[in-house]
Amino acid sequence: MKRKAAKILSVFLAVCTVFMSASVGLVGASAADSPIPTVYLEGSGSTIFADTNDRNSERLNSDEAIPDAMVQDLVSQLAKPLLDAYLKNDFTEYCDKLVEVFAPYYSRMALDENGEIANGSGNKCLQEFPTSNMYNPSTGGYGLSNYRPIYDWRLDPFETAEYIHEYIERVKALTGSPKVNIVCRCLGVNILLAYVAAYGSDSINKCIIYAGGLRGFEYCGALFSGNVVIDSDSLERFANTKITSDEETMRIIKAIIQVANTTFMLKWGIKEIMDFYYKVYENVLPRLMRESHGSFPSYWSMVPAEDYDAAIEINFGAEREKYAKMIEKCDRYHNEVASRVDELINGMIENGVEVYNVVKYGYQLIPISKDSPYQSDGIVGVASSSCGATVTELTKKFSDSYIEKARENGTDKYISVDKTIDASTSILPDHTWFVKDLEHADMPESIEYDLFVKIFNSSTYMTVFDDPSHPQYMLYNSDTKSLDVLTEDNCVTEEEKRWQSDVSGSTALLFGKMIDALQKFITMIFDFVHSIVASLRG
Repeated sequence: MKRKAAKILSVFLAVCTVFMSASVGLVGASAADSPIPTVYLEGSGSTIFADTNDRNSERLNSDEAIPDAMVQDLVSQLAKPLLDAYLKNDFTEYCDKLVEVFAPYYSRMALDENGEIANGSGNKCLQEFPTSNMYNPSTGGYGLSNYRPIYDWRLDPFETAEYIHEYIERVKALTGSPKVNIVCRCLGVNILLAYVAAYGSDSINKCIIYAGGLRGFEYCGALFSGNVVIDSDSLERFANTKITSDEETMRIIKAIIQVANTTFMLKWGIKEIMDFYYKVYENVLPRLMRESHGSFPSYWSMVPAEDYDAAIEINFGAEREKYAKMIEKCDRYHNEVASRVDELINGMIENGVEVYNVVKYGYQLIPISKDSPYQSDGIVGVASSSCGATVTELTKKFSDSYIEKARENGTDKYISVDKTIDASTSILPDHTWFVKDLEHADMPESIEYDLFVKIFNSSTYMTVFDDPSHPQYMLYNSDTKSLDVLTEDNCVTEEEKRWQSDVSGSTALLFGKMIDALQKFITMIFDFVHSIVASLRG
């Protein structure tokens, strides 16, 4: 399966920035035509080293979200304990073995019970404060890549916000600019909100929120709280789009899921899996989380507010005293940021900051939460990343009556051409762009060096209606690497076509495999009988 992992911007892009800025024009002009530098807050994924001060030491984080070796170990080492657990109706030993196999793959990345680094790991060797003014006199401005702070993305967002605060102050001192522009994406959005909660927004001119989880990441909420929900249709869509390998085993797995979902079999299988999950999750989930991403205060900032209390209880309820400092960090973000997102964003605007949002959609969400049937970028749902837009399920559209009512209210202009998103209910309906057919981890230059630059160069608070070439709803063209206007002619994407089941083809594949297996079995029987007869004749 194709894995998702946050990617660091390549050295090539950094080198090209100077040349590209010449073609895209000034980056970061204010209304007074004074160039303003941009600070770009990226998400998680920068390298974590075994020795935080040595970039030649072992890299602890991998591009593989789920290492193949771990899957092989889980399969080979857990089969017998699982069988024993069912025979004894006691899953204690199985849970212990599961944690034992899982832990080595993630524990060296984990933080301690206080949510702090205890083993010297990190990336301080990559963290550098700016030392020069990156103003380019040939273009009269700054590039988007000039100021990109690297931070340890495992830590408390408020701790990182302290570093970002000092970073911004240094940029201001070096450039002589009283303010900076901000681009923040994914986890960088959480860092930005923690910064605003702690230091205010006086130093920000314009801010672009990009692929963020303003109301949390749904899969984090499900995993941290234990409220896992698996929808059979979502699971099938996930399989149809993510299993792209021609390897026979993968094709068979996808075929089985497709065929099973046409009957009661997939729902029955999911029920059996969830019955098993309920037997073990209270014993396993907190232990696994504390050995991995559940030990990162930053990932706790991704838990939706509605899941937070349940997540704290299941992970720390029995050991609140031991994890008191960790809980304190999590509580601070929950109380000062996650529960006040609308207030913080509106407060920025009231303080004169132009706040924009860019949301991606058209993909199946990781199918483990109640929100998995709805529009997303594959990692975070549109309702969350837009902070309130009304969205449909992936295979559905707004009804005629819904659209008619919007027309009567004068809000139909905010409805997407494909009739799946209504931006009128989002927190920034006039300043939120939606890009279809673009996954969470994909960061094309056509957005950053086209749309972002236009926003920063605008002398007014730019709206989605100001530039006909960049309306509220756009399509990412993977062939030309460009942004196209979303129309009725192009709104059905290849991704959507892959959602559809090829049940007849899958049935034929499985039937063919059954016939092959039967033929091999019959041949084996005949060969066995033949050998017996031959031995008797001899």
